[in-house]
Amino acid sequence: ALHKLLNFRTTEKAFPRIFDTAFLISISSLFYYPSIAMYLLLCVALVVLRSFNWREWAISIIGVSLPYIFVMTWYFWFDQFEIFISEKIFHPVMMKSFPFHNDTSFYILGGALVILCLFALLPYIRQIALNTVQIGKRLFIITWFVFLSLAAVFLVPDYTVIHFSLVAIPLSIYLANYFQNSKYRWIREFIFLILLLSILYHHLVRMDVIVGYF
Repeated sequence: ALHKLLNFRTTEKAFPRIFDTAFLISISSLFYYPSIAMYLLLCVALVVLRSFNWREWAISIIGVSLPYIFVMTWYFWFDQFEIFISEKIFHPVMMKSFPFHNDTSFYILGGALVILCLFALLPYIRQIALNTVQIGKRLFIITWFVFLSLAAVFLVPDYTVIHFSLVAIPLSIYLANYFQNSKYRWIREFIFLILLLSILYHHLVRMDVIVGYF
């Protein structure tokens, strides 16, 4: 869906691509409900990359609705419509728990990622300003992807670290942009080394926990 979304063209009719993007987002939300927030990313892309066309917006709504219509029809046919609505729609939003407990290695890794993101912020803004219009718009959409993937966490019933994995997609693009365009090689190599050591330390600690458990 992200691949199709970032390849919208302002000069061509994008009806099939818009429908496919919305349809794929909707299907993903049937397996992992918080990904429905990515439909807002499609709306951002339509505003940023396309001139206004009411048919494109209508197609996006049809694309995101169609899988749910199929599934709800199936549940309704077997008299389980209320179960689908309560467990799929209301339960993730209304029922909240906070089993968010991690060891020190996780916070070390998280701190390294935060520092790296801060280093990458200014070059990223500069890339948006200096690149061509189309590339700048795509980088702007990736920024929205970061915020929307973080906001999608509010659509889960329990807050665990696994639910933050969706943000890894835009962050990987965000950080790769920094490593590719940073002028000072020794700085990016040093930061990358710290990140790599943090990842190794985190995995070694987790491995010790698993081995100790068995």
